[in-house]
Amino acid sequence: MTDTQKPVNPEELEQRIHELEEREKALEEKEIELKQKESAFTGAKYNLYSHINVSLKTMNIVVAVIAVALVVAIAAGVIYR
Repeated sequence: MTDTQKPVNPEELEQRIHELEEREKALEEKEIELKQKESAFTGAKYNLYSHINVSLKTMNIVVAVIAVALVVAIAAGVIYR
């Protein structure tokens, strides 16, 4: 052992392992939740796109332009309030 490390107690190790397992479980649950949300969003996006007869690239550009215009409008509203 180096001078910066202190002796480790077995109870502390078990407690630390338990804490790490809880964190890992929480992260896995969050990952599953995010994947479900992403799946729902992506599904809705492509479902909408399937009803409009333009290419996916064109629709992505249109959505980006609308999003930028919305951000600019909100910023202008806040500035000129």
